Parts: sequence; C-alpha cells; structure tokens
Amino acid sequence: MPTKEQKIKLWGERISSWEQSKESIRGFCFKRNIPLSTFKNWKDILRKKPSSPKSSFTELPLEERNSSSIIELTYKGITISLRENFSISTLQKIIKGLLC
Repeated sequence: MPTKEQKIKLWGERISSWEQSKESIRGFCFKRNIPLSTFKNWKDILRKKPSSPKSSFTELPLEERNSSSIIELTYKGITISLRENFSISTLQKIIKGLLC
C-alpha cells in the first residue's frame, strides 16, 4: 500500500499530466479509468496543501535606527515601536489583542 507521500506524488503527477493535456477532467479520467470524484478530491486536496509553510510574518532588512526605537512592528496598519528594554509580556498582550 502506498504511503501518504507516495499518493501525494502520484496524484500531483496525474494532475500535472491533466493540466498539460488540455483535456477536460471528465475526458482525462475516462481515458485513464480514474474515478472522476477521486480525481476532483485529490485536485482539491493538493490545491489546499501549501508547498511550504505560510506565514503572515514578513522579515524586513535592518536599517539604521535611532537610539529611542530599536525595532518597529506593523500589523494591519498599526505600528508598534519597541525601545531597547521593552517588556516582552506587554508585547505578548498587545499581539494577543491585535489577533483577536
């Protein structure tokens, strides 16, 4: 019995073959004796599966900062400036509040 990774690879290859064939899904599946519902299910599964973990975090290059602000975080138009000795627990509370 194939492993999950082997199934993902197999169905990824089948879906790529279908895309390159320019056939309808129905025609592609009929010619290859693949159940249409199975093909559509795998197509949906693989479409939802991220190729790499996605994050809303964007790493920005470090720039020269003045001594009053060592880092700035911006989320949905809200900017938080952190000074050198900022409180991690306060920052955690702020982030938790933003995510609610």
